[in-house]
Amino acid sequence: DYRVQRNGQTLVMGFFSQNPEKMWAFDPENHRDYQADMQIAGGDHYRFYLHGVQFSDAEMTRIRQHHEAKFRQISEFLGLKSAQDSIDYHIFGSFEDKGLVTGNTDLTHIDAEKNAIYSVIRDGIRGDDFCSDARLLLRNHFGEAGKTVLEIGLSIYFSENWHEKGYRYWAARLWDSGNAAPLAEMLDNEQIAQDSPLVMPPLAGSFVAYLLDVWGKQQFLDRYKTWQPTAAEIAKLEAGWHWHLAQLANEFRGQMAADRASFPKFGDFRKGFCFAHEGYQIYNGYLSRKSDAALAKLAEMGGNAVSITPFSFMRDPGKPAFLRFSSGSGSENDESVIHSALTAKSLGMSVMLKPHIWLGGGSWPGDIHMQSDADWQQFFNNYHRWMRHYALMAEMYQIDVLCVGVELAK
Repeated sequence: DYRVQRNGQTLVMGFFSQNPEKMWAFDPENHRDYQADMQIAGGDHYRFYLHGVQFSDAEMTRIRQHHEAKFRQISEFLGLKSAQDSIDYHIFGSFEDKGLVTGNTDLTHIDAEKNAIYSVIRDGIRGDDFCSDARLLLRNHFGEAGKTVLEIGLSIYFSENWHEKGYRYWAARLWDSGNAAPLAEMLDNEQIAQDSPLVMPPLAGSFVAYLLDVWGKQQFLDRYKTWQPTAAEIAKLEAGWHWHLAQLANEFRGQMAADRASFPKFGDFRKGFCFAHEGYQIYNGYLSRKSDAALAKLAEMGGNAVSITPFSFMRDPGKPAFLRFSSGSGSENDESVIHSALTAKSLGMSVMLKPHIWLGGGSWPGDIHMQSDADWQQFFNNYHRWMRHYALMAEMYQIDVLCVGVELAK
């Protein structure tokens, strides 16, 4: 392949022809000029850059007005009265294009130094729920929070329709299913950074909403950078936060019951494929056009189901270890799994989500066997934390089947 880059971002890329008569010529079907495809739309506090995505005038106006209104809301909350620098807001139509241009395939991310946000908007998933805007404003004007949970929580507090139903709904689902994380873990900056990017944000948002009720806005902002709670304070706040979560669960009880009743059922006989992630360079992995074409071919052949497999890793089959989530831009990360699942469903396929532990050192997952009851307990604590993430993902995107523990033979 060939690439033209500036300041670490890809402007042009493509592949050379495989035709023996045109060796080293650009393949026109695989040539992408991201600079030429870019359009710019302005606003009071934003410059919107559209990368290979088209919006009607009405939709672009709606996007602009939505962000400007939320910008004014958080600016008023934070007491920002002076003129603000315009935010460069880059919108991509696919995870693949966002990843190839920026090297980051997350649904949305910020670059505080450039005062820029990069998001994906496509059918079935949107990255413009304002979480990133709020986080960028917080970083610019307050720096990093003393406790990361406060930055995550306040950012999502200002979001709109986070993962379609809103953070309050998902916090209620987690609480109602017994999956709320201990507050001490959420207040541990290292722990929350390693934990699920689907589980922790709605819980953090609900915790910040509770703190704002208890402390008030000014005390919250005064403590934002320096707060170091004692064990006694954590225990008291956790009890109050749990009451807050229980109230949320009661509020959403009817909607949660209706959603469980309407969840898609795995239909008749399935003719399926194990759909493997084949490449780690973005353009050849789960979220690529090549992957979409492969799924379309499987559907043409009569396939009506696929399994999609994100991996975690253990070095030693006899020792419990924290099970990390795939997060590299070319890996089986959340966005790539979600993209493949949505693409398969759009082709009429059922989807099985099959999280899998990979072993190093010549071992295979069937070798996993702990040496003591305490180690088994730790292993299953880690496994629960890891699988909880994918169970929530399956709920959020109505993935038909979640496969649990298939690789664990002992």
